[in-house]
Amino acid sequence: MSRATRSEHERTPDGTGGADEIAATHDEEKPARRLSRGPELLVYLVALAVALLVLRQVFFPLTKGNQFYLVVFLGCTLPLVFLSYRPGARRGTGERDDPAWYDWVLSAVALLVAFYPVLPFASGGFDAFLDRQGGLSTVDVVAGSLLLLLVLEATRRTTG
Repeated sequence: MSRATRSEHERTPDGTGGADEIAATHDEEKPARRLSRGPELLVYLVALAVALLVLRQVFFPLTKGNQFYLVVFLGCTLPLVFLSYRPGARRGTGERDDPAWYDWVLSAVALLVAFYPVLPFASGGFDAFLDRQGGLSTVDVVAGSLLLLLVLEATRRTTG
């Protein structure tokens, strides 16, 4: 698209937003944020690590099995949602839209809660977590409930 066509497409004759701006405002699926360099690099590196983890799991499966892999996968990807997607409609028309403090808190909580089953100091490790099936502790239930709420919020953010 040429510059003249692009600028005509972005602005209407009266100076208000064009089709792209209107579509972004009313799009049911919320577009991702435009992050500044620091958060963007963090998201990029974690996403790259997750991609390498997936390839490793496909070609050289983890010895602890698929359940362990799925816990690690969720623990790596769920925090990215809170950093990459805003909780509501776009705030302003600025170039960058970095996560707010509460997005960082949600990411940290998502990281801890999703990795809870594999943390040796929190749940006794993955094997101990598996041994408790059917007799979960209160902490297991609280962590699972928090994880469910975080997954629902991540789903709401990504699908509108």
